[in-house]
Amino acid sequence: MLLLCFGCSESEVDTFGGIYGIITDVETKEPVRGADVVLAPGNISSTTSTDGRYEFTSLEPGQYKLQVQATGYTTNSRQITVSAGTRNSCDLVLTPETVSSKIKLTTTTLNFGTEYTKLSFSIQNIGNAGSIDWLITDVANWLTVSPLQGQTDMGKSSAVTVEVDRSSITNECSTTFIVVADGESIPIFVSVKPAASYTLSITPEQLDFGTTETIKTLQLSNVDYNGIVDWNISNDYPAWIASIVPSSGSLRKTESATVAIEVNRSEISSNVSTTLYVATGEKVIPFIVSCNYLPAEQTPFTEISPASAIAFGLTRTTATVKLKSHHSATSYTAYLKDCIGSWVSLNKTSGIIPDYEISQRTEEIILTIDRSRMYSTNENCTLCIDAGNDEYQLNITAQKKSSDGGGADDADQEDYSSASITSCDYRVKPHIVSCKRSGSSVVFTYTLENDGLGTIDDWRIYPPSAMSVIQGGSKSVISDNTGKEYPYPAMTFRNASTTGVNILNTSFPEGMPCQGTITIDDVPASATAITALIGVYAYPNSQYNMTGSEITFKNVPIR
Repeated sequence: MLLLCFGCSESEVDTFGGIYGIITDVETKEPVRGADVVLAPGNISSTTSTDGRYEFTSLEPGQYKLQVQATGYTTNSRQITVSAGTRNSCDLVLTPETVSSKIKLTTTTLNFGTEYTKLSFSIQNIGNAGSIDWLITDVANWLTVSPLQGQTDMGKSSAVTVEVDRSSITNECSTTFIVVADGESIPIFVSVKPAASYTLSITPEQLDFGTTETIKTLQLSNVDYNGIVDWNISNDYPAWIASIVPSSGSLRKTESATVAIEVNRSEISSNVSTTLYVATGEKVIPFIVSCNYLPAEQTPFTEISPASAIAFGLTRTTATVKLKSHHSATSYTAYLKDCIGSWVSLNKTSGIIPDYEISQRTEEIILTIDRSRMYSTNENCTLCIDAGNDEYQLNITAQKKSSDGGGADDADQEDYSSASITSCDYRVKPHIVSCKRSGSSVVFTYTLENDGLGTIDDWRIYPPSAMSVIQGGSKSVISDNTGKEYPYPAMTFRNASTTGVNILNTSFPEGMPCQGTITIDDVPASATAITALIGVYAYPNSQYNMTGSEITFKNVPIR
């Protein structure tokens, strides 16, 4: 783009004008790079930059027709009047061509940033008949694409992995390769930045002020970079952090800086924590600051969950009551009242509830019901718990069908005891709800209970074909007992869902069962059980310190 600037005296008049603007996709609102912009009369042409911009300068005043063309889009045009001495804005949108495409890509942009070395995308056959052959061309020598060609059946997807050779990357660069299939050529834009060549050390990674401290320090060190590392700490922090001194600076090789952080305890009324960020060039390094609230007077008390009732309904057979003691360990007793027959049993009738503020642990009482011992189709009784000076009463109800005879043949009580369950952490409690077939589809339903991690705002589940996985995370693997794997299951957890390569992301509250499902299609009739390895991650792991990243439900019978 050539900009012409002229110096004029007060008596001179600029007799030329200009046109500039941005070309965007009408559906995605993203800029369209490489679009051809032609101005008539004169057939003056320009090509849009990576941010979709174009400009024409030194134009004679008058009427012009601006026409824009780009591969994969319908042509758009507009009449515009150019006046002397003015730059006229003319933004246009392009509409993707409505062709009966048989292929769809899960993404057309791969951004490796400074850290990723491997990303993936999928080629989907969305046609209504037959398979498609595809080929990938114009691959840069610093990229490895695998496979470079293949065939995808109708309604299926093929995964393609793209890996960058970072040893060849010294500057920020980009390229485009082409997916050719069924007469179409779809470009995929790739960008990568060189990995940062320095290490900034933060010690410690977490500042815990406990219940009394008000000032603590952390150390920033330039470990191995021969140049100068400029750093700064974001000033977007909560009111209970009084000051951060210094909040920015520069470090030569082997130099260190001491940062003092002061908290204002008058601003807190409960235990608090926050994540601060040290920015250094293209790296952003998190560290956690936490502060515990110390009440003026700590009166011991207990709480239970659920607080008032447990309804077993027609099918539920077990329930858990959680006891939590604050500021003191507390002994308790538990018993049943007004229970006709022995249809309810308790795994514990007495014990000690640990001090939660010290141990972060609760006590559990598990109730189990036996419907074969119920005298009527509707039974109820009361669970009484005496804990220290507190007394609790929970109403227990259960129903059974009038035809229920109990025992192993009871159709309402599906038995999944042959399955084995392995959790990612002792504070995450997985349970099987059901695993049912409908035609050639199977829906597996489970629950996870957060028991001691605190509320997790960023709980991630990685599907089998996830485009990327954070370091320390795992992809899910879903298979049946015939050995068949299912790379694209429909997965849900709480209010989030995914059907392909996107990460399932939601919150994970503490103290309540949260339901998830996995739906797989085209399950052979010979399959009688599934194994679901679910890849999970609590972000940031430096806060939650989970011991693993996989929850496994192995050999779950299909009903």
